[in-house]
Amino acid sequence: MKIVTTALSGLMTNQQRLETSAQNIVNANSTGNRDTVFQPQRTVLSPAPNGSGVVALTSPVSPASFPAFQPDSPNADEAGLVETPNVSLIGEIVEMKSAEAGYKASLRLLETAQDLSEQLLDTGDRDERG
Repeated sequence: MKIVTTALSGLMTNQQRLETSAQNIVNANSTGNRDTVFQPQRTVLSPAPNGSGVVALTSPVSPASFPAFQPDSPNADEAGLVETPNVSLIGEIVEMKSAEAGYKASLRLLETAQDLSEQLLDTGDRDERG
């Protein structure tokens, strides 16, 4: 059933959005240099090639980091600067709420598909008894 495939793809892609956002939040306060600092990611949803559902693609946030003055950090350079991930906690919370809403909508679609299947089976049973 195409409706079930669509609903399941929605559940999986929104779960990936939540996981990506959680990783960004967990690493938001990390520091490093340009080569070692955490690289935040963003999950982008696209239509599935076969037209049934969506696929999730993860891509790096650009710019990935920005300099911050933290002279006491072991990662600080001679000027006292470190690189910190370009993560907005407010933006990540909005992303998580959006993914939650998408997850709930996909779950509701799956429930509706099940209800329709049950109604179809009930109709078939009545016709046979009829």
